[in-house]
Amino acid sequence: MSLATLIRRTAVILLLLAGAAQWWLWQRTQDELARLTARLIPHGELRYQHAWPFLWGGARIWGLSFQPEGLLRVGLHAAPGAALRIRELRIRRLCLAADGTLSQIEGSAFGASLPLSSLHGIVASGPDHLPVPSPADLGEAWLQFDLDFRVRYVAPSQLAQVALTASGPLLGNLYLNTGVEGTRQVFARAPEQMLIRALTLEWADGGLLERYKDVAAARARLTRPAWEHAVIARLDRRARAERWQWQDDTAAAVRQVVRRTPYLRLRLDPPGDVVLNNIRLYRMGDWPALLGFELSTMGGFEHPLPARTWP
Repeated sequence: MSLATLIRRTAVILLLLAGAAQWWLWQRTQDELARLTARLIPHGELRYQHAWPFLWGGARIWGLSFQPEGLLRVGLHAAPGAALRIRELRIRRLCLAADGTLSQIEGSAFGASLPLSSLHGIVASGPDHLPVPSPADLGEAWLQFDLDFRVRYVAPSQLAQVALTASGPLLGNLYLNTGVEGTRQVFARAPEQMLIRALTLEWADGGLLERYKDVAAARARLTRPAWEHAVIARLDRRARAERWQWQDDTAAAVRQVVRRTPYLRLRLDPPGDVVLNNIRLYRMGDWPALLGFELSTMGGFEHPLPARTWP
């Protein structure tokens, strides 16, 4: 047998093996997505058009959508049929634990669209009985953005670490990094029992926050400066009456956010164990100290942005 023939036969065998492995991986991906869809049925409907896994790890999913139902839809104040849509979900890294549960996932969501017109918000009054607009009142049908994300679960410490960066024409640039503690059973069945360990949120507004303020002022039949004055006056009165335990710098930053700021940074660094479900048991004046709440408008957004796909 010549060397050329041996090489050709070896190449054919390798291609057949690669094809068989790819088919097995594709079939396994379909099975996993079917199980995930079934687990989400009590919360909503997950759909996708195509999914393609890669032998070297990761996958791409096209035409992804999630339509919340039941208590989740009620909690989000979403209209029936409202759905988050993602044109393409690209998973670069996916790691499973020995028991088959997720331990790490990293990737990007391109062409994500949140239906603002279908989110009606909470019907309530704001400071001094000023009406609070819902997302549906902002005059935009969709909030479009791209997203990079990384989720990691450290089993020995029962800590879930989540980091994401989003960017869009109205959203602007947003960065979130948080750590929450809980067993896998807590995350799957009782997320309200999670412990907050740390949270950092940075936002460079692309117009969404300013649009919200303008709509709020218009609905209150006030000029924008008059609305800002009314909101700040109400916050100051409530903070004094309830003896809010917050720092002067944070109080000044809150007032600045009400007026106008291109950037804000919010941090939570609880000094002790804080269970999400129990926070309402404390009086609001204790929340800043309980959560280690800090707010600043100094600085600027410096995190790498996801690849841009919107116009």
